[in-house]
Amino acid sequence: MGANKSFYIFISYVIFIFSSLFYGKEIAKYIYKHIGYHNYKILISLISLIGLIIIFNLMKKEYTFLEFFTIGVLIFMTALTYYLTRFPTDRLHLLEYMILGILSYKVVHNENLNMKLKIFLAFLFVLTVGVLDEIFQSYLPNRDAEIEDIIRDAIGGFTGIIISFINSKK
Repeated sequence: MGANKSFYIFISYVIFIFSSLFYGKEIAKYIYKHIGYHNYKILISLISLIGLIIIFNLMKKEYTFLEFFTIGVLIFMTALTYYLTRFPTDRLHLLEYMILGILSYKVVHNENLNMKLKIFLAFLFVLTVGVLDEIFQSYLPNRDAEIEDIIRDAIGGFTGIIISFINSKK
């Protein structure tokens, strides 16, 4: 029953990602026009920070030094990618796909597979959604596909998967 629930939540989130292709950019433009670029950057940063805080509060656990170090390196890598991303809206890919990574790992977590295969399958799910997202986006008016978005999706998704894996260990 738990695996089915995780699967349905995962599918619902994927549908949310694809449906946001139609309205996400327009909402971003509207907010940007009304509050200005600097305030928009601050807003996106706050949304990302609040998202990370929520993720870590949902996954309360006492970490070993190695687990804490691993999560720290992944968060640093994600933060560096975040910093190097030029457009604030593109920064949300990292958080959006980190959540997708967590959900994809939950789908495969209860399967009778070895740990490496679980991580690989979860990452394959994230990467497939990211690539399909960009392909679909390339056919929409006023949208274009970017390899950089797939890279951001992969980094965010991988971070979410590893955080989920570490938190699932007993």
